[in-house]
Amino acid sequence: MGAQPEAIRWTGVLASRRAGPLTPRAERAAVRGALRGDPAALDVLFRAHWPAAYRTAWLIVRDPHAAEDVAQEGFVAAVGALERFDRTRPFGPWLRTIVARRAIDLARSRASRREVDGVEVLEQVASAPAAGSPDEDVIAALAALPEDQRTVVVLRHLLELSPSEIAEVVGVPRGTVNSRLRRGLDTLAGRLVPVLIVAVALAAALTAPGRATAEWVQRHLSEVTGQVLRTTTNPSTPVPRTGALPGGGRMLAVNERGLFAFGVGGPPRQLLGRIDAAAWSPHGRYAVAVRGIELIAVSVRGRRHWSLAERRPITWPAWSPSGYRIAYVVGGARGGRTIHVVAGDGTGKHVLAATRAVAPAWQPGVAPAERLATVDSAARVTLRDADSGRVLWRTRTPNTPLRLAWSADGHRLLVGQHDRVTVLTASTGARIGDRRSPGKTIDSVIAARPGHAGYAVVRRTADGAERVVVVRTDAAGRRVLDESAVLFAGGPIRGIAWSPHGDWLAADLAGVDGWDLVHLKGRGIDRIRTLAAGRDAHLAGWCCR
Repeated sequence: MGAQPEAIRWTGVLASRRAGPLTPRAERAAVRGALRGDPAALDVLFRAHWPAAYRTAWLIVRDPHAAEDVAQEGFVAAVGALERFDRTRPFGPWLRTIVARRAIDLARSRASRREVDGVEVLEQVASAPAAGSPDEDVIAALAALPEDQRTVVVLRHLLELSPSEIAEVVGVPRGTVNSRLRRGLDTLAGRLVPVLIVAVALAAALTAPGRATAEWVQRHLSEVTGQVLRTTTNPSTPVPRTGALPGGGRMLAVNERGLFAFGVGGPPRQLLGRIDAAAWSPHGRYAVAVRGIELIAVSVRGRRHWSLAERRPITWPAWSPSGYRIAYVVGGARGGRTIHVVAGDGTGKHVLAATRAVAPAWQPGVAPAERLATVDSAARVTLRDADSGRVLWRTRTPNTPLRLAWSADGHRLLVGQHDRVTVLTASTGARIGDRRSPGKTIDSVIAARPGHAGYAVVRRTADGAERVVVVRTDAAGRRVLDESAVLFAGGPIRGIAWSPHGDWLAADLAGVDGWDLVHLKGRGIDRIRTLAAGRDAHLAGWCCR
């Protein structure tokens, strides 16, 4: 057993993603394997129970770094004590009890405690299997409780331990647990009732993920205040399927029936049958679509103008800001990928360069030049003349580029990586800004904001939850001024798009037959709309002032 603690710590650092709950049989097998010193069995237990162990520690010590240490040390202690573990009982509650004891000891011994922002909490805390996630106001109210009251409230209402179990963990009589619970809940009631009324009303008016917060609040409020909270606020307002879109412009949807345009006057207009991907022309008069190895140009009235075929599959079509060029990627993981460019009328097709699996991005504001940002086979961000193929500059970013997005004026290129967004200057490719993602989050999608200094990014946490964060920067893009999370989801957010004026943001959530449209005012949201875009509709673009 001597080598196990180091193996567990290594696993905790490099493999903290949740693997999902274990069946009782699988858990017992993993415990038996861990008793034999099997590293694979230890890894199975760690992946299954790390999120709940970390959350237990954080909710008591309120420090993400200390919580990680406490959770890891608790896991090591649990493994070291496996021979005394009753294998007829679940492993998770026993582990959380050990972690909670260590967290309580640490909280008592620390002379000062560092406060953690509620948004950072939501980014870093993985939800325990048996409980939902409170919103920032609930987190803040809990954090303000005295340590002895906060501990028992967290153990009872968030980790769902019984009073007897809490008494065992904390080391006080059950009657003391009950009195601390009562005092803590009375304090929460005074602080949370006004906040929760607003929070539930707002969350009910937001997205399906947002409503999860309302459900958590409503479920726990009666335990906190002795009241049942009801809201008369209606769900988010649907966008009429006829007429103008909120935010103006036109939207493009790829759903199971085909390619549809919204905001074209009247009901959604079907432009093509089943396709794989699409993109708008600069003024929304045409769309370019992909079906397997075929590239198709179609008017907004549904008339096919031309098509061409390649020998290998096509992905990531993109129309240049001038409207005179279209770029697309041909190929796949086997055989490599190349970027092809064709004129807007379907003529003059040529191969531009080899590329990685990253969508190319046209630079705006440089007409009559046609310049395309790509990621070459050596993972360097490259700016090329799209007609001659001449390289204007190449640069490396701290990590592998995954997404490219230009600022609306074409002066800055945003490069999304798994852990940060890097800002490059358009003239030389020099790095002028770098925003790391907080904690253990991953940046997966990025979109520059028209008419504003900043961008939106989708961040994914270790447990698979995602959220859209709006980042505001200075005019040069060098410094981040502030950021705020505007949408939350329990699963993948496949895409985001700004309205032409940058005041509305659309989000495409997997498994939802439509999109959430959020109107931003200052740093917050003042309206939410939903657009029924069809079954499994993918957001292909929002264009045109």
